Amino acid sequence: MEQALAEYLGVEHLALFANGTLALLTALQALRITGEVITTPYSFVATAHTLLSNEIQPVFVDIDPHTLNLDPNRIEAAITPRTTALLPVHV
Repeated sequence: MEQALAEYLGVEHLALFANGTLALLTALQALRITGEVITTPYSFVATAHTLLSNEIQPVFVDIDPHTLNLDPNRIEAAITPRTTALLPVHV
């Protein structure tokens, strides 16, 4: 997308977002995510903040102590009828 826009505008460099927070906020809105989203508390505050800013309820699932990423063995227990997405982050 960025490359196509850069070519259209005739510029060498282009960034659509100033930071990852804005990119995540926009992605949640573009995908029309609602309800509850399963994520990890072991992340920068922007992960939960972007959910709350979009009136989405974060559901925190603990991390795997070896990978420090979302523990896949704990996800199923956190799923409810209101769950609409998983938002993992990489550490």
